[in-house]
Amino acid sequence: IARRMVDFVVSRTTQIGRSGSISKWGNASLTQETPSFLVYTRSGHIPHLTWEVVETQLKLSQTPIYQMTLPSLIEMVGQIAAYNGDARGFCGMPRDSILHLSVLDPLSERKVGYNDTASVAIWNHTGKRSVSVPSLIKWCREMGVNSVDSLLDYEITPDMKLKRMNKAVERTNQWLLSMKSQLEDDLAVIASSGGGNSGQHRRKMSEFISSLDGSPIPAVNIDLGGVRMEDENTASLIKESTNPIDDKIVRISQGSFSPVDVAILLSEGIDLFDSSWPIQQAEKGIAFEISVDYPSDSSFSTTDFKLSALKSDHTSLFSSCDCYTCTKYTRAYLTHLFNTHELLGPLLLVIHNLTQWDIMFQLVRKSIKNIPLDL
Repeated sequence: IARRMVDFVVSRTTQIGRSGSISKWGNASLTQETPSFLVYTRSGHIPHLTWEVVETQLKLSQTPIYQMTLPSLIEMVGQIAAYNGDARGFCGMPRDSILHLSVLDPLSERKVGYNDTASVAIWNHTGKRSVSVPSLIKWCREMGVNSVDSLLDYEITPDMKLKRMNKAVERTNQWLLSMKSQLEDDLAVIASSGGGNSGQHRRKMSEFISSLDGSPIPAVNIDLGGVRMEDENTASLIKESTNPIDDKIVRISQGSFSPVDVAILLSEGIDLFDSSWPIQQAEKGIAFEISVDYPSDSSFSTTDFKLSALKSDHTSLFSSCDCYTCTKYTRAYLTHLFNTHELLGPLLLVIHNLTQWDIMFQLVRKSIKNIPLDL
C-alpha cells in the first residue's frame, strides 16, 4: 500500500472556505490548522530577517512550513551539496524546519517563449536558468526538502495558439508522472495545475491529476499566474481547477495575493497560500492592518512609511497590534528609517506584516469554526 506523503483532514466546508488540519508533510510530523500559509523565504531566509530574529521576535501561531524558492537558491545548490549537509544547515535554519521547494517564485517575473519539452525556464538576477526533472530531483535530495512542486509549463496565454496550449498541458502532465515515479514514498510531490485564462486547459490538468493510480497525490498547487483576481470569470476558472480534485487533497495557491484576493480564493476552497504579499509590501515601506471582522470584511488599512507626513507622528504603528515592531517603535522612527534607507526599516515591517498575515488566518479559522452547520 502506497503511503500518503501529506496527511490532511477536512473538518468543515462553509461559504467562507473550508477548514482542516495537516498532521504530516513529507516525512515530517506537525500540527497545522488550515486555512494557513507557507512562510516565504528568499535565498534560504525570510527576507531581511536573521534566523535569530525569527526565533526571538517573530511569534507565529503555528509551526511553519517554509517555502524555499528555487530561483533564489539555484546558484547555491552546488555549495549546498559540497557542504555535505542540507539547506537547513547551509542557511542556518532551525534543524527541525519543514521545507517546501517552489519551482517558481511568487515575486519573480515570468517570460514566455523559453520553456521546452525537457525543461521550464526560471529567472533570477543572473538571467535564465532551465530546470528539468532530473536536475530538480537532484536538487531536492541535496537540499533535503520535505516537498516539491512538480514542473509546470506556465506558457498558456490568451494569444497562444491552441496547439501550443495543448502541448503545455501534455508536458506538465508528463513531468508530474516522471517526478511521481522517481520520488514515490521519498518526499511529497505537489502536483502543479495551471492553465492561465483557459478553463478548458485548467480542467484537463486537474482531470489528469485525479485520474492517476498508485500512490495518492497529496496536494495540488493551483497556479494562477496571468489570472486577474478582479475579473468576473476568475471564480469559474478556479472552479475548473478545483472541481475535478478530490476534496481530501490539500489545495495550494502560491502567489502575491492581497487580503481581498485571499478572501476570494478561500471561498473557492483554497487551503494554503504563501506570505509573499506582506513581505512585498514591507519592502515597499508599507505596513498593513487587517480588519477585525476578516474575512466577512476583507478590507485592510495601509500606512506608507516613505511619506514624510509621518515624520512627527510619535505614536505606535498600530495600537491594536502587539508585535515587536508596534510595541517598540513609533511611526516617526519608521519614517526616518525608510527615508534614510536604513536596513532596519524593512526588517521591522516584515515582522509586523507577517504578524498581521498570521492574525488574518487565525481570524479565518475562527470564523469558519463559528459558522453554524445546517441541520
